[in-house]
Amino acid sequence: MEQIERKIKSLSWSKINSFQEYFKQFVASYFEEEPFFESNEILFWQVMSAILELNSFDFEEILNHISKDREWNTKQLELWKIDKLRKSFNNISENETFCENLMSFQFNLFSDYERSLKQFIEYKPAVDWVYSICCLWYLDNSKPDLSTFREFKTWKKPWTQERANEHWQLYFYSLLIEAETGKLPEKCYLDWIVTEDDEEWIIKPTWEIKTFEVIIDKKKVEKMKKSLPKIFNDMQKAYEKWLEDNENKLEINEDIFEDYANLIKEKEELEEKIKKAKEKVDEELKNKNLDSHKIEWVWNFYYQVKKSWNYNKKITDFETKIQSKYDNFYSKAKEVFDDKVKKLDEKFKADFDKLAEQKKEFEENNKAQVLSKTLAFKAEKPKKNKN
Repeated sequence: MEQIERKIKSLSWSKINSFQEYFKQFVASYFEEEPFFESNEILFWQVMSAILELNSFDFEEILNHISKDREWNTKQLELWKIDKLRKSFNNISENETFCENLMSFQFNLFSDYERSLKQFIEYKPAVDWVYSICCLWYLDNSKPDLSTFREFKTWKKPWTQERANEHWQLYFYSLLIEAETGKLPEKCYLDWIVTEDDEEWIIKPTWEIKTFEVIIDKKKVEKMKKSLPKIFNDMQKAYEKWLEDNENKLEINEDIFEDYANLIKEKEELEEKIKKAKEKVDEELKNKNLDSHKIEWVWNFYYQVKKSWNYNKKITDFETKIQSKYDNFYSKAKEVFDDKVKKLDEKFKADFDKLAEQKKEFEENNKAQVLSKTLAFKAEKPKKNKN
């Protein structure tokens, strides 16, 4: 079997977290190579990170900083993204209490921001046929000698000391720092900038900033190191399965399904418009005390009226009598000769015709009870001009 080249050639915490927690998004970003999904949380953090690094509340300066990639090349930002970045900036800068706390918080920060490094984790002997893994890391804030670092969080889900102690990103970074410097950090810090949603679901800070000091556990660092080869290989297995699934995938014309869905949507919208228009026609006919109305001699609007009469005892008794005879006879019809059936059919028809005449005469001279009135319309062919 032909060996497939590795799709994922390096690990970062964002890849690991996406693979383990948001697999569909991982596939879209790394296999299908779609643009990375930038949530409101990510956009908010881009603004917050720039404020901390630049120590500035100048939005144009912050926007210029965000528009640079990691190689400091300028990228064009979409208008919708600029709008959300601006709203996030306003939510931060307009919160005076938070800004005061932020200034105090900045005194505790280290000199290096968003430090980007690459390190190879070696395995001797190999683990799951993996000898070395290239790992990329981006520290939010650190000392120049990497003796300690800070990780910033803005998630709405509450952070606690216990949760910070179990946050594996900190041990991933500590592992890489040890590979880089030869020394494992004794501790690090997780800073939680507490946030919530505003009325437009844009992230905004509350007044709180909470800091958790985490003592680096050597056993957890070692456990993280041992887990990386399996994660690395599982990503490749997922990629190979994705390739296989795509090869076996039926070619389906998605356009016809989309057209059908759009037509259903249009139908629902049209039905709602028809309902409202019908209500207006109904109201107009009632206001003008009309039972029907024609337009352009083609469309006839009218009410379908369901009526009922309380017939007198003579009619109801006669109807009960002939109906009973009719039902009784036809329940035994197989035992009767055809010529007799024919004669009785004529007799029954005469009786029912007589009943119909009695009802018609009664209805002409008595008021009906209206059970329901339903607005309806039908198209009528225009009369041909004889000339």
